[in-house]
Amino acid sequence: MPKIDTAKISRLIAAGGMVIKHPEPPPVRSWHDDPDDRDRELRHVEPDDTRYWRDYRIFFNRKAPMLAGIDFHDLPSVHYDALRDRWSADSTEHTESVIAAVRKRLDSAVMIPGDAP
Repeated sequence: MPKIDTAKISRLIAAGGMVIKHPEPPPVRSWHDDPDDRDRELRHVEPDDTRYWRDYRIFFNRKAPMLAGIDFHDLPSVHYDALRDRWSADSTEHTESVIAAVRKRLDSAVMIPGDAP
């Protein structure tokens, strides 16, 4: 199973990102299940597996102290999707330049302790 990049997530949270995450609902057996199959193990997924999460995003807006001075134009926020390892924002003419500026600023940020590659 693919793993989420917990070191990157820690760095983004330390930089002032706001986290929105929702786990997938746990699997349940129904009375419709095959009786011969009831003793089989249910799939167990750890929180660092992407299958554990339905949604895991880190949001940044102009209020984040680390992003002071970046012109967000008319974008309310930029977010990093931890499950798909990609950045996105609302679609405007400034989207690509704002995402590039936010990524550049966050990439140049000092790494947090214990986050060495």
